[in-house]
Amino acid sequence: MKDWGFALRPWKSAHLASESVIIHGTQGLVMGLAYFDDVAGIQRKAEYAMGFVKSHEGTVRINLHHSHFPNYTEIRKLQVLSTRAPIQKYQVLQAQKDWGDGMVDLGRYGRTVLENEEKDRLEKFVGVHPEHKKNRTTLWRKAADFVDKLYGFNEAQVLLKVTEASPSTRFRTTRLGAVSWLIGNDLDFPADRGFALRPWNQVRFENADVSIQGERAQAQHVLAG
Repeated sequence: MKDWGFALRPWKSAHLASESVIIHGTQGLVMGLAYFDDVAGIQRKAEYAMGFVKSHEGTVRINLHHSHFPNYTEIRKLQVLSTRAPIQKYQVLQAQKDWGDGMVDLGRYGRTVLENEEKDRLEKFVGVHPEHKKNRTTLWRKAADFVDKLYGFNEAQVLLKVTEASPSTRFRTTRLGAVSWLIGNDLDFPADRGFALRPWNQVRFENADVSIQGERAQAQHVLAG
């Protein structure tokens, strides 16, 4: 790996916070945290260990130095979050519209899949038609795309309380749990019948209010279908 010059980063300030200091005669050992603030206002925190020795001139010199940034991936996520622009109300309203339109579209396709399967069943079609399996796979992918687009499972923890579910599975905290609520057919959630598969023709949100705090927003509303 090439050196890019740590000191050349746009640091505005740096300070060390010592957790422990051990002195043995002319040798000192220190362990703690180092904080680096850059001109963009982003702070990075490093864990460090340093050793100091007294030179023949009587000055203190470093003879041991190790430091690293722990969990760099998470730090980068925080850096990205800190640079995001605040949410605007029109974005919340658009997300609600996308949710409603996506629910109707998903249900329309899903009902077509189920109707075709039921038609073959009534005609006593023997075996599983390859087209049905393909359509089921497409339906699952459409539901997963809906969840990925409108829910933040890839960003942070999501707390989803669903309707029309058994009492023991009403709270969903996983992507797969959300997909199952929408289209059912998941052995881990046997009571799910597919909320999106209901014959919804239109979904609309009637907001009582929308509260925005920087990069977060909450809306309280009546959901009508």
